[in-house]
Amino acid sequence: MRKEVYLRIIKKQSRTKALVDLRRRVMQPLQPGELVLVRRKAKKKGKTRKFLPKFTGPFQVVKQVKSGDNVSETTYLVEDPPGRRTVRKFRRFNAHVSQIRKFRPREVVFDESEEDEEVTTLEQQPEPVMPSRRGRRKSTMISRTDSLPANSQPPQLPPSSRGRQRKHPSYLKGYVTE
Repeated sequence: MRKEVYLRIIKKQSRTKALVDLRRRVMQPLQPGELVLVRRKAKKKGKTRKFLPKFTGPFQVVKQVKSGDNVSETTYLVEDPPGRRTVRKFRRFNAHVSQIRKFRPREVVFDESEEDEEVTTLEQQPEPVMPSRRGRRKSTMISRTDSLPANSQPPQLPPSSRGRQRKHPSYLKGYVTE
């Protein structure tokens, strides 16, 4: 009876481990000198954490941290790269592999022909007139009075239900609602 219970426990543990391992990522060992990003809690005064980056860096891996006589496989000592160090600001700390991502610099490819094409397309297209923020909420379109003939007048607004004259908002001076 006890042996059967023991075997069921072992079987259940192995099944659970297999399911958990599906969600775990295997990280290759980092070499000293590699650049990494580290997940740190951002503490910016007056900034919402929601919009701050989760990872900071890049940092340079110095070595694996020793715990007693053994070298830990999961903890690394990281520091600022030599180009970012200053007298006042030099960070050096331990980071667990769950907090580390490899740094991949963005590759910017500059192609002169693409730049020339963008300039010509911008010259050909007229710049659209953007209505004000409040104007977008209305269902009517707003256009410049420059495009209207010189003798046309903006339409008069009907009087309000209380007998007062309605005026166009001041931010619409020079614009006409159609």
